[in-house]
Amino acid sequence: MKGLYKSLAALFFSILLMTYIYFMFYQPFIQGSWSMLENVLSNWQAFNSAMIALTASVLAIYTTIYRDKKQCEREYICALAHLPLTLSSLIEYNENCAQVILRYYKDCKRNKHSKQRPFKEQTDELEPINIDKLAQCIKFASTADADHYKKIIEMIQVQNSRTKKLTVGISNVSYAMGLFDESLKLHVYLSNTFNHARNHFEAIESYRCEQKKTALLNCDIHLDTVPELHDYIQQGSATFKKIPSWKKLLTRAKLSILSYKKR
Repeated sequence: MKGLYKSLAALFFSILLMTYIYFMFYQPFIQGSWSMLENVLSNWQAFNSAMIALTASVLAIYTTIYRDKKQCEREYICALAHLPLTLSSLIEYNENCAQVILRYYKDCKRNKHSKQRPFKEQTDELEPINIDKLAQCIKFASTADADHYKKIIEMIQVQNSRTKKLTVGISNVSYAMGLFDESLKLHVYLSNTFNHARNHFEAIESYRCEQKKTALLNCDIHLDTVPELHDYIQQGSATFKKIPSWKKLLTRAKLSILSYKKR
């Protein structure tokens, strides 16, 4: 839409300029004489001065926009040059998170008859400089790429926040699988952005079955590790089979009874 407005403005100014040249120079000189052209220019001096000022202003604005656009392109190329190292660090961080979340899921499944307790294992620290590098790309990227980088930053921050305080319990199994799913999805987004930074083509946000398998292999997680992963890979959407609500209620009831007996 923004490009359409620019095209219409350029078309309007071109028509205005051609009309001015025709009636102010071409017609008086071709249909009349040199003296007639001098008289026309003499009678319309104020208007000619205004047209010269308008043309100069339009050229100055166009030059400024063109210079700023080229500057943004150079800044974006510079940001892309540093992006692979940033993405490598974020992928390494995310792979560590996936491993920790998988162990958290297994711990939740084993914790069937005990009270909820904090999960002691911690993920690696997220380096703020990597987020700053992605934010730098947003400043100079196109709207589509900026939205892509923004989504990655949001996903990383949400994952970092959720993995800081994990509670082990059978009722948190589906929550752990959801975290694991988001971690794999983030891995796919980072990998696509990695290719975009190296080859400069449009970033792809697809999340297909084959990409799930690749993300699992990159995170050094095999399908035999968790039985539910087989169903997860075969699903078209990025969802896990959730525990039915009645099973959740039954589990909570058992935990309540056990805690009451211990009292």
